Amino acid sequence: MSSTEIIVVVLGLFIGYWIVSKLWPGNPDVPARTSWHQVLQVTPDATVEDIRAAYESLTSLYHADSAKCREIAAAYRQAMQLRGART
Repeated sequence: MSSTEIIVVVLGLFIGYWIVSKLWPGNPDVPARTSWHQVLQVTPDATVEDIRAAYESLTSLYHADSAKCREIAAAYRQAMQLRGART
């Protein structure tokens, strides 16, 4: 494949992506823009400490190493060990 053909393919993919992104309808249930105040659930005049506390609370809620994930992983490992012992 020559360099001209590669450029044409890349340009065609870019134009195709752009056209689809402009014509494809978005999800009407999701707001177009969400401010970080809404995400963190703080008022616009919140202090730095309030923002930091809300951020840490939100990250601990969705962190991958939370206690719930560890409990699920331990139960899965135990089930797999029991399955292996049974066969």
